[in-house]
Amino acid sequence: MTSHPATGLGPSGHPSIGDHGLIGDLRTAALVDRAGAVNWLCWPRFDDPPLFDRILDPDDGGAWQVASSAGYEASRGYLPDTNVIETTFTCADGQAVGRDLMAVPTDDGMGTQLIRIIEATAGAVPLQSTVRAGRRFTATRAPLRVEDDALVIADGDHQVRISCTAPMTIQDGVGVTRAVVRPGQPFVAVLSAGAPPGHVVDHAQRVATSTTSWRRWLADSDLPDSYRDAVARSALTLKLLTHQPTSGLVAAPTTSLPEHPGGSRNWDYRYTWLRDSSLSVLALQRLGHHDEAMAFWDWLARVADRHGPDLSVAYTLDGCLIPGEREITALAGHKQSRPVRIGNAADVQRQHDVYGHVIAAAAHCYHNMDMDTAQPAATLRQLADLAAKRWNRPDDSIWEVRSDRDHFVYSRLMCWLALDRAVDLAHHRALDGNVDVWTAQRGAIRHQVESRAWNPHIEAFTGTIDGAELDAAVLVAPLIGFLPPHDPRCRATRRAITARLDDNGLLRRYHYDDGVTEPEGAFLLCTLWLADNHTLDGDPDRGAERVERVLATANDLGLLAEQADPTTGEPLGNFPQGLTHLGVIQSAIRLEARPQTL
Repeated sequence: MTSHPATGLGPSGHPSIGDHGLIGDLRTAALVDRAGAVNWLCWPRFDDPPLFDRILDPDDGGAWQVASSAGYEASRGYLPDTNVIETTFTCADGQAVGRDLMAVPTDDGMGTQLIRIIEATAGAVPLQSTVRAGRRFTATRAPLRVEDDALVIADGDHQVRISCTAPMTIQDGVGVTRAVVRPGQPFVAVLSAGAPPGHVVDHAQRVATSTTSWRRWLADSDLPDSYRDAVARSALTLKLLTHQPTSGLVAAPTTSLPEHPGGSRNWDYRYTWLRDSSLSVLALQRLGHHDEAMAFWDWLARVADRHGPDLSVAYTLDGCLIPGEREITALAGHKQSRPVRIGNAADVQRQHDVYGHVIAAAAHCYHNMDMDTAQPAATLRQLADLAAKRWNRPDDSIWEVRSDRDHFVYSRLMCWLALDRAVDLAHHRALDGNVDVWTAQRGAIRHQVESRAWNPHIEAFTGTIDGAELDAAVLVAPLIGFLPPHDPRCRATRRAITARLDDNGLLRRYHYDDGVTEPEGAFLLCTLWLADNHTLDGDPDRGAERVERVLATANDLGLLAEQADPTTGEPLGNFPQGLTHLGVIQSAIRLEARPQTL
């Protein structure tokens, strides 16, 4: 239960990352805070400029807030097994329940709709809706006007309307609506693109259809008993990060949420990373969602047809090259964390682990859902050839370091995985190619890692070949089958990483210089990798302890960021983060003793 003063936009409230819940419609997504404010909504899709941007400029950003205009206490949660947020407002004169959602796509041509409903359950509750448009990554705020009883946000080619069941006015550039709700007299507001006035009357059907749709989708999931609720929320979140029209998956729906408040580790994650998408597809497929897996392979085939087999690290949702990184000076940054960035420098990076992630996902789908590899065969063959050719070259690693390229062990391990799974597919006659070369280079990688990545002085596999620094990424070695989890070197590496990278039960990635001076939080996926190591080595209790430590950093809605402050548990980085949620799914499945490797 959270107490709030009277509602209103302005510097009185600076919501943190974890204050937000996520709603979406498989085309874009919005972040809604505890005070009923939509503080982030890119329009009309994930990687477009934001219509509301207050999370990146708390004092002067755009937002749409709907809440009691009197002092109130609020509690919230998702409606069970859905992506609909329900908030209960309790004030001196009554109580009301609000529901925030984005309607699932239908065939009625309505397009994206963000629906907000508040119904009184007792007494009379005064409400206020305030709308201030964001700047769409420019220096100029989109103008507002009232037209046909709707508030119109006019921004170039995009015209957005907010229609509601109460009159709207514009005061000092802010759209304002006031109402009193009583039992049987709900307040309804709908944001849409050019929808006709008066369409708010169909809200009940839209809510019912969306709620049923989410529950049916989740009911098709083969959820483990271990951490069932956390896995369900993670699955629903991964689904929300899917762009249905293209089948692309964003790593996260936000940009520039800081990995350290006030620092510069602020990146744009609103694109489709091949690594993240492959792992998401694996997690969803293991829960029984084969359609999502097949949609990803269709997406990848289009990308390969357009750009050739030498795949980039990440793409836009529709398979174009991601834009280069640039800074947005018009926004102050979340908690003064600058710069605000759009685009991503990963567009010029080399990350050789991509080969392993894509081929391993294909091999898993082939063995577990009878996927026909004929369509992606050419791409898989060429990726295996690239892994065989490039594995011994330096790259930028999974961590996308901003320092010089190096010979990262994680990248070596994932190239080994690419070749191992390609050989496996060839043995099953699901893939043809240079099997002798793949086999020989797979052996060469093993020899190098075992002879030059193992450092006897620190008794651990290091982060780089012939290195002396630890990197939690090497924890994947037993997870991909490179070594058994009970191998003495794997156990020693776990001990060393735990001793040097553990911070209050969460793991940091590393301590070496990565080209960015500011600190960062603990990386939650690394902690889950450590949990999986313990589980696979016959110690599920220790594995569960680490999983629970990660889940303790989730907000009240069960959403997880990329990182967390090890002391406070505060979520850090872009939010919610697909990598962390897919890691929760993988760890829970392992705790249920379902055999799996990456």
